Amino acid sequence: MFFPPELVALVLEELFSSSEDEFDRCKDLTSIALTCRSFHEQAEPLLYRSITFRLGTKRALKIAQRLQSGRAIFVQELCIEINKDPTLSRRRRPPANDKNELYTSYTKLPFNLMSNLRVFSLSHTGNAYSIHGHDHDNFMQADKAIDKLLNDSLPENVLHKFSHVHPYGAADMSFLSRQNELRCLTLHEMPREPQSTVLMNTLASLPKLRHLELAKVIHAGPVFPPHSRMAQFSLKLRDIRYLSRLEPGLWGSGAQQFTILDLSCIQRYSRNIRLINMNTSGSIQGIANEFLNLKLLRLSWDLLSETMDAPHNAWRSLSSLHRLEAIEVYIRDPHPDMFQRHHHHINSLLQNYTGHSLQSILVNCDKPPWPSYEMVRSQGMGWDQICPVDAQDWLVRYTERSNPNSVSEEI
Repeated sequence: MFFPPELVALVLEELFSSSEDEFDRCKDLTSIALTCRSFHEQAEPLLYRSITFRLGTKRALKIAQRLQSGRAIFVQELCIEINKDPTLSRRRRPPANDKNELYTSYTKLPFNLMSNLRVFSLSHTGNAYSIHGHDHDNFMQADKAIDKLLNDSLPENVLHKFSHVHPYGAADMSFLSRQNELRCLTLHEMPREPQSTVLMNTLASLPKLRHLELAKVIHAGPVFPPHSRMAQFSLKLRDIRYLSRLEPGLWGSGAQQFTILDLSCIQRYSRNIRLINMNTSGSIQGIANEFLNLKLLRLSWDLLSETMDAPHNAWRSLSSLHRLEAIEVYIRDPHPDMFQRHHHHINSLLQNYTGHSLQSILVNCDKPPWPSYEMVRSQGMGWDQICPVDAQDWLVRYTERSNPNSVSEEI
């Protein structure tokens, strides 16, 4: 039976997008590819479009072998997960010639053939590194080897997103200077000097890069050293521990390049409640002193304590940001009976803001019973005017205003 190619493509795309589980998706696509030639020809590219490459598994070794046979051109998204090798001893270093083929299968990946690769990430599972024995050394070696493969063989100007969540040391990412299509970069942390300055200069030279995300800020400042070119970036931080660092000049003069700062993912864990309450004011004051070109600030509600004066002082310091146009307050799991209390607290914070550039406040509730709403200034300086708003539309609008060349993936 003959099926029009357009119909086959629609069926396969629907099948591909309907399953979030990679194993189920591959199983379904493999089954349908065996039905007839027309389905096989269009199903095979989808089979290899998005791949999770887990070191230490036989499946990863098979994937590497299949990619070498010409299928690498189909790969658009690749995630390499480095897992702990259970065969390695915790107490002694294995002999130099003792190599597990499953844990070196990354060397068989034909990066030079991945001309359509757009999204690449390198990550570690929770126990990929061990503080006991020499597991850490073995996986550091894997990191360095993968970095070398990318530097030596990855085609130029293919990546749009790159993520290297690397908890130990600084990776050699010189290949980034050849990725002029890169839009988004995620790192575990900024490297130490002098690599930090080299990296910042590289990022500033990439014409389409607009978004930088850091999992942690844990080493002594400056985090963002000065660089030769200024650019407009958005910055997202995910970890809470950096808030305890209140040293002057922590961020560095390179912080002036950021027009969007996203702290909306930070959550108040029980062990850090006291830390947040004590240091929110100083941390936001540091942001106000060094992120001089900030236009959009996204805050987690967990940073706005209702029990201490720190957030009031912090809000007062934001008055010095003369280009700040919008603030998002992101609230997770809002309590149904706390709407008026939260709104009153936000109003009390706004009374400490004496600047003139701020135009809009988005109170973004992640799910019912509260709707998201926008607070705008009335004719005077009050902020009592409340307007229902679509949070996603608001974020898109102010992201584009803060960074005209931004990409939608940042939101």
